[in-house]
Amino acid sequence: MSTAFDFQGTVLGVSATSTAEVYIAIGEVREFTINRTAPEIDVSSADSTFREFIPGLPDGGVWNATLNFQSNTTSTATGQFAVLASFNAIESNRFWRLVLDNSSGTDSAYKWTGPVLSYNVSGSVDNQWSLAVSGRVNTTAGTWAAST
Repeated sequence: MSTAFDFQGTVLGVSATSTAEVYIAIGEVREFTINRTAPEIDVSSADSTFREFIPGLPDGGVWNATLNFQSNTTSTATGQFAVLASFNAIESNRFWRLVLDNSSGTDSAYKWTGPVLSYNVSGSVDNQWSLAVSGRVNTTAGTWAAST
C-alpha cells in the first residue's frame, strides 16, 4: 500500500513572531507549491566533445499558496492575518511549517524561514474570495522531519 501523502489534512503554519518557532495554522489552504532552482554553469571549452555543465548555487526557492480568503475573527482567519502582519512589517525571517498528513499516522513537516513577498486578495462573480500569497525560502534548503 502506498504511503503517499494526501493534500487533505495538510496544514500550513506561520510563527506568531519572527523570533519564536510557535506556529499558527493558516486556514483554508487550497493549493501549495515550493519551487527550488539551481542555475546551470556552462563549462564547455575547446577541448569539449559536447556541452558540459556544472550546477551553480541552489536557491532556497519561492513558495506559493492559494487559500479561501477569511476576513473574520475566527481561528481560520488568524493565520491569514499573521501572514499579512508579516508582509506589512517587512520581516525577513518568519518561521514557516508545512505539515503533510499521512494516513499511516506518520506526518512529515517541511520547515523554513523567509519573508512574505506578496499578499493578494481577489474575487469574482460566481466564485469565492481567494487569497494568493508567496514568499522566499531563506533557509539553506528547508528541512523535512517528522512532525512535532
